[in-house]
Amino acid sequence: MFSDLFYGLYLAIVVALFAVMPRKWRPIVFAISGVIFYAYYGGYYLLLLLPLTIISWLVLFSGPKQQADAGTESHSRVRTTALCAIVVFVSVLAYYKYGGFLANIFNVGVQNQIIAPLAISFFTFEFIHVAVERYRGNISPIPFWNYCAFIFFFPTMIAGPIKRYGQFSESLAEATINANNFVEGLLRIAIGLFKKLVIADNLNTIITEVGSPEKTHNLVLLFGAVFLYGLRIFFDFAGYSDIAIGSARLFGLRVPENFLHPYFQNNITDFWRHWHISLYTWLIDYVYIPLGGSRVPFRHILLNIFLVMIVSGIWHGAAWNFILWGGWHGIMLVTHRIYSDKMVPTLHPFLVTSFPAKAAAYLVTMLGVWIGWMIFMWSIKDLQIIFSLLTGRT
Repeated sequence: MFSDLFYGLYLAIVVALFAVMPRKWRPIVFAISGVIFYAYYGGYYLLLLLPLTIISWLVLFSGPKQQADAGTESHSRVRTTALCAIVVFVSVLAYYKYGGFLANIFNVGVQNQIIAPLAISFFTFEFIHVAVERYRGNISPIPFWNYCAFIFFFPTMIAGPIKRYGQFSESLAEATINANNFVEGLLRIAIGLFKKLVIADNLNTIITEVGSPEKTHNLVLLFGAVFLYGLRIFFDFAGYSDIAIGSARLFGLRVPENFLHPYFQNNITDFWRHWHISLYTWLIDYVYIPLGGSRVPFRHILLNIFLVMIVSGIWHGAAWNFILWGGWHGIMLVTHRIYSDKMVPTLHPFLVTSFPAKAAAYLVTMLGVWIGWMIFMWSIKDLQIIFSLLTGRT
């Protein structure tokens, strides 16, 4: 939708309104424009998102300001309400995104009746972020319009990057529309559109023709399609992120980077530090660390890493291939952690830091990543067909 003509026209109108509004009214501009934007693309699901936003603000921030951090009783109340909010957000995400999947597993018979609202994975993660930071005492009461502006900031609400309130609030307070920001934003949008429309969409046309095991049994074509799919998913998602980041820059805002040359990393840990960065850091802060992070015995660290990637797979989609993809990346990350912590200190430096060693590490990493894309790209049925072709069981 970021490549729609409507998006470009709407963005220009909102930038113009933002530029002429007094600074204190700018959060209102973001809130109202976001509501209109979501109503246009998300339709009646606005009736879920808007009440969820209002009610969560009332629950988390509507009490007297002195209750935020002062006193044992008020601190307990804040933690209780924040925990309740977290449960609600997780439940909403679980019902709409995974209700049909679970119903199908348990043969309940309602799997075709649950349709996930547009962008539910992104806005619920931002809801959860605010609630968790409130629970931890890191966020003081937020003005209503600022909270709505954060949730409904339309350049990022559909496809990320996943924002953090503190950084967004500071950026909004300092936002200035000027020539440098405008040129930088337009250039970033143009780069994103090129990645999306010229590269990703054309790759997708090829992949659609030759990348289905049900259409062709030619393994060369199928694995060639997997290679192209790895490029396509990068240029598609990175293109959307560029458009979102560039759009925010037009307002004078900075939102988190999402991709920083992930395919040029020579180990899987660095790959994830550079791929969908806002999701990876969210998972570290709100899944890995609460599980104990690196403060627990080594075997528990490995389990935490694996569980984080299972959550990542589930977040990407309600299907077994996404769960398997998350598990595959979990295995790779666990293997690399064992290698880097237990084996590297005992190896000769040539086997770690020399050019041949780094080249081998890069090739192994990219092979693992593209095996992951094969799992991500194809359904379980498709993977069964591929396995039959590889083993000669046609």
